[in-house]
Amino acid sequence: MQQRPMNRRQFLTRSGGGALGVAALPGMLAACGGDVETTSGLSSSTSAGPSTTRALTQVKGDKPWWLQGNFAPVSKEVRSTSLKVTGSIPDELAGLYVRNGSNSVNADTGHWFIGDGMLHGVRLEGGEAKSYANRWVRTTLYESGDGFADAGIPGGDIGYSNVSAFTHNNKLFTSGEIGFPYELSPKDLSTVGVYDFDGKLDTNMTAHPKVDPETGELHFFGYGFFEPFLTYHVADAQGRLIHSAPIEVGKSTMMHDFAITDRDVVFWEFPVVLDLSMAAEGADLPFRWEPEYGARIGVLPLGG
Repeated sequence: MQQRPMNRRQFLTRSGGGALGVAALPGMLAACGGDVETTSGLSSSTSAGPSTTRALTQVKGDKPWWLQGNFAPVSKEVRSTSLKVTGSIPDELAGLYVRNGSNSVNADTGHWFIGDGMLHGVRLEGGEAKSYANRWVRTTLYESGDGFADAGIPGGDIGYSNVSAFTHNNKLFTSGEIGFPYELSPKDLSTVGVYDFDGKLDTNMTAHPKVDPETGELHFFGYGFFEPFLTYHVADAQGRLIHSAPIEVGKSTMMHDFAITDRDVVFWEFPVVLDLSMAAEGADLPFRWEPEYGARIGVLPLGG
């Protein structure tokens, strides 16, 4: 059967990857006004309690499991200062806990990693859960209002920003598998805007950057569909991009994460290879396992 070529959004939907990401910010969330407030013109709620968990075996019907039950996308934004705590919270556990994940506005995605990023934040202080809020990340794709619009080649401001939440230089960010990170306000989780390090970032950014606990420097990378396939970056403790260097690899491979030590940066490259011809032909997943490409571990000096 001949398959139709797919557009940029369809490519993202079929080739995306990601994982749940969290961040903790001590003492950075102001109390949200009022008991409960909803946005986006949706109906209000009287509490922000957990939804009922449903086992996978209980999920039935034609929809995929990630669109049903406890896995289904949240349909509204809520702010609440009326939170019930079961048990007790240690006084020492204080700050803002933020969760990021895929939460499609249109509630219709082809993979459980795909969908608009949504943050959930809980403020803990003095042994109490002071406030809760959830907000969609206002990315370019979210603001377009059309979940299947052809917005161009993935990258830059075009991405879901739905994988991780992390902090650096007292700022809160979200990131996805591709594209630039977005800055969010820790006060109410509202979107400040796309963050490109004052125009110096010109590649994708990993969803899992690492902060050097001794220097405060942020180490990260970006893998791309075209050369340079892999680029290593470092930002100083003040958030200024101070180092960018391409790393020679043979092809575009899906490289989700990496690691740093006190002296090294470590990359893992595996033979999950992007196939542009498959993407053009409309393949469901335009990556293929190419064992002859091999697997490599790259060890470089920390900082470049």
